[in-house]
Amino acid sequence: MRQSGICLYADAVSYAHVKTGQDGRAVLEAKSFPKDYKPSAEKLTLVIPRNEVHLRYLDFPSVNETEIRKMLAFEAADIFPFKPEEMIVDCALAGESANGYSRVMLWAVLKDAVAQKLSRLKELGAVPDAITVSAVSLFNQAVRVYHDDKGYLLVYVDAGAAEILYIKNKRLELSRAILAAAGTPAQESTQEEIARVVGQTIAVLADQEQPLDELIVGGASEAAGLAGALEEKLRRPVRLDTSLTSLGGLAVPGGIRINLLPQETRQQKDKALRVKAMVYFAALVLLNISLLGNIVFVRLKAKVEYLELLKKEIKRINAPATALQQKMLKAQALQKYVFSGRQMLNVFAELYRAAPEGILLTSLDISQEKDAGKLVMAGQSRDSESVLKFADNLKGSALVKKADVTYITKRNLAGSQIADFEIRAEF
Repeated sequence: MRQSGICLYADAVSYAHVKTGQDGRAVLEAKSFPKDYKPSAEKLTLVIPRNEVHLRYLDFPSVNETEIRKMLAFEAADIFPFKPEEMIVDCALAGESANGYSRVMLWAVLKDAVAQKLSRLKELGAVPDAITVSAVSLFNQAVRVYHDDKGYLLVYVDAGAAEILYIKNKRLELSRAILAAAGTPAQESTQEEIARVVGQTIAVLADQEQPLDELIVGGASEAAGLAGALEEKLRRPVRLDTSLTSLGGLAVPGGIRINLLPQETRQQKDKALRVKAMVYFAALVLLNISLLGNIVFVRLKAKVEYLELLKKEIKRINAPATALQQKMLKAQALQKYVFSGRQMLNVFAELYRAAPEGILLTSLDISQEKDAGKLVMAGQSRDSESVLKFADNLKGSALVKKADVTYITKRNLAGSQIADFEIRAEF
């Protein structure tokens, strides 16, 4: 599935297919939206500008991202000047220290702002798979190109909006939007205003004794003019890199990953995917049953024709009775295969519905002859509670008479704990 990205401006849409070249730089193929949008063949990420998102850097006494997210759920309301129900929040690790602390970036955006963008996309016939921030995409792209341990100050300008990123040792140490003078919209920021903010940032970095090895300007058509203006006003060399774009980091593996897509939108997409998967699964099962039925039918038909030929040679003894018996055998065989296929489809559908998130089945044994109606399944889970919940869900099913957990064994795998289990059920 290819990666695509989209930026929404006041009177325009920037949409492109994105991939990473061998040199680490982004390769963008500009497309027309929604004409070239194929939701079944691409992952669409909405990129929102830095000046619409709030960012805080925090230090937490943990290096476990799951634990950090739980702590942030209680801290976010005190960090930003908004009510929890007014925000969408996500975090990413900026780095770890030797004393067991983590530097965490906490991103927040107002739900109303996101709702407006989603509404606009919905009118165009699209729902994004994820929402990220231009600063995150720029950072992921920049560290692929500037991957040494130097200090880089990146100034990015696009559609009149500008932002600053300070990258040191391949970490995003600072990110801020450059706004115009008081009372002036961000898209009207002048080169003088941008140069003033960049100069202030350089002075702050110098006071903190942070290295600044290179000043880089990236972006669209405004970038070249801004690079020249900064060189003149700041009296220091400036590198122009127009390959850096707000969509360029979407296809980079690894890096910082945040998703500000509202939870309700995620649930709707997950539900749609589950329904789609069930439809495909049911179609595949029915297709297999149909193929099997056709094979049986062809074989029976050949057998009937052969028997009829023999009966003609022995003077058609008892022809009416034989023909009736053949039809009954054919009907019974077809009925058997149809009933078996439907029963298996119901069992698979019930297992899919009852399995909590994180359950992975590695073995499934369904008895159809000696111990008909018995089912033995084995698999793995992140914890014991998910296995017990799986068994309880099966017990509450109208199709399953009995479901018992045979064993749960915990073990470590690649630094994480998993639980091996076996469940026996009757249906």
